[in-house]
Amino acid sequence: MAICDYLETGLQEQSNYFMESSNETAWVFIQRRHQTLSQDDICPIVSLQTDLNEYEEEMKLAIIHLVAKEYQVYREILARNMPITSAETLAQVYLSSIKGAQIYNRTLNVPFSETILKK
Repeated sequence: MAICDYLETGLQEQSNYFMESSNETAWVFIQRRHQTLSQDDICPIVSLQTDLNEYEEEMKLAIIHLVAKEYQVYREILARNMPITSAETLAQVYLSSIKGAQIYNRTLNVPFSETILKK
């Protein structure tokens, strides 16, 4: 539970900074979040999701809440510059592609994430 709280706090702090006091684009925010991981790392949220069915109910709910929060943050950040429906779609595409790319980075040692972030 503590790891979920820690990850959510960090996500919220970054989101608050971006939304309240930053003139950065959404892509800069996304790239900065991604750069916190090395080439061989997997997002800790993805790691928690991977074993979701192995956890007790309370932990499952905490992970689901964390994942929903991450999706919400990305939607809100993208929605600053586009309609919410477009932001929702782009958040889904981004989250699924970049997180999948991280797994391929780690497995094949090919910079999938760099390609995704450039497109």
